[in-house]
Amino acid sequence: MNPRFLASIKNASEAKLIKDIQIDIVDIKNIDDEPMGFAGLQNILSIKNILQNHKISVTMGNDFNPNNESMISNALNVEKFGIDYMKIALFSEEELKNHKSLLEILDLQHCRPICVLFADNHMVINNLKKIADIGYKGVMIDTINKNGLSIIDILPTEILNDFIKRAKFLNMTSGLAGSIRLPDMDKIIKLNPDFIGFRGQLCKDGKDRKKLSLDETTKVSNYFNKSSDEENLKEA
Repeated sequence: MNPRFLASIKNASEAKLIKDIQIDIVDIKNIDDEPMGFAGLQNILSIKNILQNHKISVTMGNDFNPNNESMISNALNVEKFGIDYMKIALFSEEELKNHKSLLEILDLQHCRPICVLFADNHMVINNLKKIADIGYKGVMIDTINKNGLSIIDILPTEILNDFIKRAKFLNMTSGLAGSIRLPDMDKIIKLNPDFIGFRGQLCKDGKDRKKLSLDETTKVSNYFNKSSDEENLKEA
């Protein structure tokens, strides 16, 4: 099965812009508060109401220690909205105990928690078993610094391949994101993550992260559709 297309958007206007494009997972985040800004409950609910037929993920914020009242309240509301995935950043291995406490408090039944690691702070492979053991259902690698360097520029494909294989062995959903460009795609698809996330490539000129482009988003969606069609032909 080919990787799924995850597209990050910031508000209801962008949701309306892309609602008729084939996107496997729409990720809601505050683009102005990188890397993991929380977009706000009312904003999330508005987007959910527009994209009722889409799988939705929500980026939950930049809390170094996520086990706090604000995060707990936001997460419980996000689950009530019927969101499919909840992305929570792990900035330090020392915070694993607080992530464990948070997941125990939330006791999520209908929303899959995804742990986000960052290629540019070198927390990639060694923690996956611990991350699975504390209750995460998926794991992805992103980048903290949105400076144009992609995940492929930062990490060798051997490390990314090992990451995805270990995640699959642990029965966790795996994802790759971080300034991924269309020329990177052949290499990344061969690694076979469960999903590949985009923001910058979906924007004006493929780089202005604040201006989502219908044309650029359609271009990426078409790439995934073409890849899927080719895979189906091979299996036929």
